[in-house]
This record gives sequence, structure tokens and C-alpha cells, in this order.
Amino acid sequence: MSMEHSVTLSLDNVSVARGGADVVAGVSITLSAGDALMLTGPNGSGKTSLLRAIAGFARFDGMIAFADGRDARDRQEAIATHVHYLGHESGVNRRADALANLSFWRALLGNPAPTAGLAPEAALNAVGLENGPVWKFSAGQQQRLAIARLLVVPRAVWLLDEPVTALDAAGRDMLVAICQNHRAQGGIIISSSHGLFPLAGVITLSLQRAEAA
Repeated sequence: MSMEHSVTLSLDNVSVARGGADVVAGVSITLSAGDALMLTGPNGSGKTSLLRAIAGFARFDGMIAFADGRDARDRQEAIATHVHYLGHESGVNRRADALANLSFWRALLGNPAPTAGLAPEAALNAVGLENGPVWKFSAGQQQRLAIARLLVVPRAVWLLDEPVTALDAAGRDMLVAICQNHRAQGGIIISSSHGLFPLAGVITLSLQRAEAA
């Protein structure tokens, strides 16, 4: 079942450092329901660092806040309510089957209501998978399973770090359709990409690699 979202995410003069030097400097932007922000730039330009800061995994200067106004450094409850983070690692358990993976994530992340989100079986169908042992899945199938995790527990803000990695053309089309549906329900997407994620109507933020001092 679909779930309508209504969240605003604001970044105000956000900088993220790595190794004592800023890799992201002075980013300010406000995203509202239905917006999508595409982070572009060469390797080392801070795309992953910025996503991790928004997700609460990296320290930063400036302010990152949701509509409730809580600052990102003190907003673990807000992260748990609003944010999905899909990083470079799929996070799937290769010793379990696909349904067991989704059932685990649904329980761990805490579905807010029995009727919210998709049932694990429906989520598998939405990403074009059948249940089976994950150790037999290809890299692309494992990425599809990771994407299905976004569907079993509804959260407004999706942070996607190179989400098309390992996906073929059909998989990319599937992800685009899922993301557009999420936006139609008021969701926000922030994604990094090297140009293989053809999401329409996005705001683009080009990050540049910091010059060595």
C-alpha cells in the first residue's frame, strides 16, 4: 500500500571534512515533497561524504534539518522516521533467502503500521525477483533486493549512493519507475550518479574535488 509523505529537508552551509580537509564545502539547499537531487562530480568530490552526513553517519559543519527543525547531529529519532540509506554495500544476508532478508529489515527498521509499505512478497515482485537463496543471486539481483528494502518500510527521504551499480538496463528502468512513484507520493530522493541514472526532473548539484593545499 502506498503512503503519502510530507517532509522538507534543508541543508544550510554544510561542509564535510575528511582527513582534516573539506571534501564538501558550503552546500545550502532546501528540498520539498517530490523533489529529487542528483549529486554529480568526479570520484573524491564528496558525493558519498555528503550522503553520509545527511544520514547521520559523518560529522559536518553547518545545519541539516527536517521540517521538524531538529538538527542532524541530534536527530536520531528523525533519521529513524524519515530516512532510508542505500550505500555501496547492498547489506543483504547471503546466507538467507530473499524473503527472510526483507522480513528482517521490515522488523529491524520498524514498519509504522501493518498496512504501510509493501509486504515482502510484493516488494520482491516490484523489483522483478523471485524468492530464493541470496548466495545464488547475481550482483544485479542482490542490488534489486537491496532496493526492495526501500519498499517494505515507508520513509520519506531516500539517500541512494550510486544505486544503479550492477544493474542492467531493465534494472535501471525498474529503479527509475520506483523512484518516480516515490516522488509522486511526496518522497524526496538524493542520489549520486555518474550519468547512468536517468531520473527526470531532478535538481543537479555538481561537486568538485577539493584542491590540495
